[in-house]
Order: sequence, then structure tokens, then C-alpha cells
Amino acid sequence: MDIQASISTFETQVSQFKARRVELEQEKANIEREIATIDGNQARLEGALTNLYTMKNAFEAMMKSMMGDISIPVAPAPAKPFVAPVAAAPAPVPAPAPVKQVKVEKSVEKPVEVPEEEAEAEDEVEVEEDVAEEQEEGGEDEIELTQIKIGKKDYLIDEEFNLYDVKTQEAVGKYDQKNKKILPL
Repeated sequence: MDIQASISTFETQVSQFKARRVELEQEKANIEREIATIDGNQARLEGALTNLYTMKNAFEAMMKSMMGDISIPVAPAPAKPFVAPVAAAPAPVPAPAPVKQVKVEKSVEKPVEVPEEEAEAEDEVEVEEDVAEEQEEGGEDEIELTQIKIGKKDYLIDEEFNLYDVKTQEAVGKYDQKNKKILPL
């Protein structure tokens, strides 16, 4: 009977080891799927980062052509690390996650009315000269302004596209480059 009991115990242990092996193989497959997902996410993030650097360079070029050199310090793009190819099981296609619907409130800014004579020539924006305006109270803060001509009228514009009257230096609005309109403050 001792031999029969030992054989029975051994068979029980073997079946437990086989069950554990199946569990470990399933766990391995899950980990390989997660690695494939992470690799896909990494590739998407690297693509997005490359797009951001491209957009940054385009923005700098646009701003440089409009307002002179304004370098934005940003760390260089990281070199793509070498990753040894891993033979992975094909990842199952995950079910799409439910999409939450979000209600978005739109705010509409009405453009400032521009006289018809200026409206015809409004597309013409000419940069004339750089002007520096010091604040009178402390004399420490300085705003870099550039004199521009929108239509037939002269304005001062800062780095954030805020427009000021040339004579009084009072804020008159914000210049919307996309729509070529002056928006109220």
C-alpha cells in the first residue's frame, strides 16, 4: 500500500505541475501581449514626439518671419534606442472601449467692426519697426512691441498678438491671424 499511496501522491503532484504549467504559459502569453501593446504605444508616442518637434520648428520659423528670432529652448529629440526584435504571439484585437460623450460649451468672440475702407485692405499686414515700451511705475518690466499696419491703420503688437494704439499705447484688441480679424479684449 505504501507504493500505491506514493504513486497516487506522485500522480497528484504531476497533475498539479501540469496545471501550473498551463497557468504559466497563459501568463507568458498575456505578458507578451502587454509587451506588444507597449511597443505599439511607444511607436505612437515616438511618432507624436516627432510631430511635435516638426510643429515646434514650423512655429519658430513662422514667428521668426513675423517678429524676428525667438528661440524656444527645448531638449533635442531623443535618439531611438535599439530594441532587439522579439518573436511575439499575435496580439488579440481588444474590444473597443466605450466612448464617453462630453458636452462642450462653445464661446464665441465677436470680431470688432472694421470700417469698410479698412476691411478691403485688412489682409495687408506690414511690420514697420520694433518699439520697446517701459512701464512707468517700476521701470523694470519691458514689453517688446512691433509696429504693424493692418489695413490703413497703424498698431503696436506684442508677442501674444495683443494690439495697442500707436499714440496712446492703450490695448485695443487681439489680432486673430487665422481669420485676419481684430478681436475685442
